[in-house]
Amino acid sequence: YTLSCLLEGKGYLYDPVEYHGPVLYYVAAWVCRAAGQVSHAELSVWMVRFVPAFFGVAMVVGVALWCRWGRQCSGGIGMGAVVVAMALGALSACAVYYARYFIQETVMVACFWAAVPLVWRMVVGGRGEGEPGGGFWRGVLVAVAAGVLLGVAVASKETWVLMVAAVVVGAVATVFADGAGFSGGGMVRMVRGIVAGLRGRWRWLGIFAGVAGVVAVAFFSSFGENWQGVVDSVKTYWHYAGKASGAGHEKPAGWYVATFFGKFNVGRRVFSIEGVTGVLSVLVPVLLCFRGWWCRGEWRAAVFTWTSGASLLLLYSLIGYKTPWLFLGVLPPLWVASGLGVMTLARRMCGVGCCVAGGVGVSRRGACVAALCMVAGAVVCGALYKNCWWLTRRLAADERNPLAYAHAVDDVKRVTQLAERMAAVEEGFYARVFIAGSEYWPLPWYLRHWTAAHWVGVPPVGREEFLDAPMVITDAVTDAEVASRLRGKYFMDFLGLRPGVLLYLRLREDLWQRIMAQPEGGEVAK
Repeated sequence: YTLSCLLEGKGYLYDPVEYHGPVLYYVAAWVCRAAGQVSHAELSVWMVRFVPAFFGVAMVVGVALWCRWGRQCSGGIGMGAVVVAMALGALSACAVYYARYFIQETVMVACFWAAVPLVWRMVVGGRGEGEPGGGFWRGVLVAVAAGVLLGVAVASKETWVLMVAAVVVGAVATVFADGAGFSGGGMVRMVRGIVAGLRGRWRWLGIFAGVAGVVAVAFFSSFGENWQGVVDSVKTYWHYAGKASGAGHEKPAGWYVATFFGKFNVGRRVFSIEGVTGVLSVLVPVLLCFRGWWCRGEWRAAVFTWTSGASLLLLYSLIGYKTPWLFLGVLPPLWVASGLGVMTLARRMCGVGCCVAGGVGVSRRGACVAALCMVAGAVVCGALYKNCWWLTRRLAADERNPLAYAHAVDDVKRVTQLAERMAAVEEGFYARVFIAGSEYWPLPWYLRHWTAAHWVGVPPVGREEFLDAPMVITDAVTDAEVASRLRGKYFMDFLGLRPGVLLYLRLREDLWQRIMAQPEGGEVAK
């Protein structure tokens, strides 16, 4: 509905109760308008899915922002770790699956975790990456890019605050692990080190914060048309806090770990959604204990990314409200940490040093081990690809697939077929279709061509034209009241909307008999 209003020029007003930001709707409207689709009825599946798919790809490609920008760089990581991290992302069943969902999570996760490595460069990066004396315009570019990305994330969904909390935990853990310690003297050294590290970089951080604020305000205010939306964007956190207990999506604390890192069966096949990432994520803290194995700068990045991802997973686990796509936010930092762990272990096994500036000699034994590692990596990638293909293609709508959450069932398509048959024998059919209730999503999408249908949340009072409607769809809340007002006889059936959610479908009996009398009527009845 929101996307339709934007397409048809009706504007947009931020709703604090809905607690989903405006970015996805605006970007989708811009893309659809560019493609010539300017109304709800004209929307195509391809165009609507293009926006989340684009950000799904960006979520994986954004990992490359962690890569070093030069030999003197201390704020990036090696290309090998980046390649491993991107491979984990490209073959992630969770990331691929929800990249086609029209949800805000993909946009927020892609932009937020792309902004983090840019801010990391501003804080800990070497000369030439935003440090005073290292190139003014490069620093401005990094700060502006990071600000735009964070502003888009803020205006996408309110769960960005949890991701910021996880990043803060990761930053504090990195500082402590880097030698500050928990003693009084260590705390003093830590504070002095932070202040000294940020000295001269405040202008970059100021630009970053200012740009992020401007971008977020622009979206929430509907680009200056609704300044109340900025106030509502703050009020929404009261509603968001109330949802934390579950609100229909209650799950136990260990649900994310068991669902995404555990195993489940579909017939004789055994699947694990993010099993490889889970195993590597457990390996990383073990490797962090051997600091001498790590390359310069990568140890800090590994501590930061692993702690941030683990902290966010813990926060999500403690909150009662759980949906599977929330887990997307946990994945990018764990991909980076896993990539760093894999490359560190591989270098250790092959006897390769961490020298960045010069050449590296490799022994014959090291070359053999490297070849075996490459073969093992190819086998793992093949297994991940097969696992991803099954979960996102063959079992995409299977109820046994944990990723298939709130999917529509085939009954929805049957309704559209019935409507087409009934519209052929009843003049003005769509203008008199009556759909009452609040539990009917995603029915509006499948019936988006019914531009004249009447969608109401509660039965209208005094609307006589609906008392003999040719088709009536109601939910459990509205059915009794609507049924008591209808005139004439109706053929009633149940409409499976989503697994466990049934609607009531009523077809006027005289009209039903007329379409049944048609030659192909028996096929519809089945």
